[in-house]
Amino acid sequence: MLTKKLLFGVVAVVLISLLAISCAGPTPAPTPPTPPPAGELVVKDAAEARQAAIAYIQARAGADAPDSDINWQESDETPPGLVGTANIYYTSDYWTVSVSYPVVRPDLTVYQVVLLSPNLGWRWTGEVKADGTVTETSPFQKITQEASQSVALDFVKQSPTFVFDGIEGSLQMTEAVTLRCPYCWQFVFEFDSAHTGYGDRTGQMLAEVITHHRAVIAVDHLRVVGAIMDTRWDMLTQQMLPFSEETAREFAEDYVKNSPTFVYDGIESSLELVETLYPDIENAWQFVFRFESRHAGYGDRTGQILAQVITPHQAIITVENGQVTVAVMDKQWDMLLQQMIGEAPPPPPMGVPAAPNDSIVTARVIDMISVSGDFPWEIVIEIQASEDVPGLNNATRSRIGEMITVRTGEDVSDLEKGQTITARVRLEGDERTRFFIAEEIQLSQ
Repeated sequence: MLTKKLLFGVVAVVLISLLAISCAGPTPAPTPPTPPPAGELVVKDAAEARQAAIAYIQARAGADAPDSDINWQESDETPPGLVGTANIYYTSDYWTVSVSYPVVRPDLTVYQVVLLSPNLGWRWTGEVKADGTVTETSPFQKITQEASQSVALDFVKQSPTFVFDGIEGSLQMTEAVTLRCPYCWQFVFEFDSAHTGYGDRTGQMLAEVITHHRAVIAVDHLRVVGAIMDTRWDMLTQQMLPFSEETAREFAEDYVKNSPTFVYDGIESSLELVETLYPDIENAWQFVFRFESRHAGYGDRTGQILAQVITPHQAIITVENGQVTVAVMDKQWDMLLQQMIGEAPPPPPMGVPAAPNDSIVTARVIDMISVSGDFPWEIVIEIQASEDVPGLNNATRSRIGEMITVRTGEDVSDLEKGQTITARVRLEGDERTRFFIAEEIQLSQ
């Protein structure tokens, strides 16, 4: 009897247990980890931005990268009075890290990081976002003269003066100097542009004359720290340097030398400064130059019938704040406008056309520019040879060895810089507007 009661009790317990399990339902799945909320701060300050950048470099550069356990000394180098931006510097025995960032909402902060080793010669730049994303703007690389030269070359190519009308085929490095500071070099580049002036000259009245430039670029740890063109134009600030009288005089003399009248037939040995005047204007000078030319007349007289007589000229050049503001020759020729003073532009039908001319030239292609209008291409060429066409004047014979711009209605999109071509070239226009036309353009055999 006791056995039956015990058996009955066991069965009852089992049934109760099964009932409890069935009522409880299926076993719940494990709770997944809560995803980080959108905009979560992974990088909260400059120190964490520094470490994120170093971790990025370590993953790619290995043993050359800084160690993770460096003891950094922190300093706040934010200039006094500068609002809205912070500049924090970290230094160690071999490395320096600068972190700059705007003072904005933390999740929108983007940190600009520059890592440098003045001793070991490494440099890296990039940006770190608050979510931990690292974007490299300059790779982790050894500072060498070749890398520094590349930085300087890119700087010149991207400068507004060169972008506006620099002739790419003329750009070359002419000098490299090792400076006294570690990992510092100075590079000298020379190039030609199609007009006078500096910077972006859109909308300005410009003399169409090939102008030579000399740019001196100083690079310190792969960063351009100084850039001066022609001793007078600051390529970093895009403005004229403060002028001394001597610098202004050199500027005025160069202006005379590059003027179409002097370029055409001026006798260089005859050019002299005869007087300096001082207008009642701050940072202004007037320079009086005299020179002789081989023919009568003014401006570019290519194609004109000219009297071959030595002709004296006097040019008064006013330089104010680094710019030529007035330029008058013989009290009658406006060197800025390239016309007689007080002369109204003649109506087109009254223009005196260029004398009938033609020539067959051999030339090297310097640059090509796609434009609009009747002549969709302009080509800058360096004339190597010029052959006469029987019965016609030759307007290019005197330009052998020089660069000119020609217009053409032919499709020259397949031409490449540096190629040698032959073409029929003639001068067209009148005494105010003259230009060269090129036809029958072919690659030289």
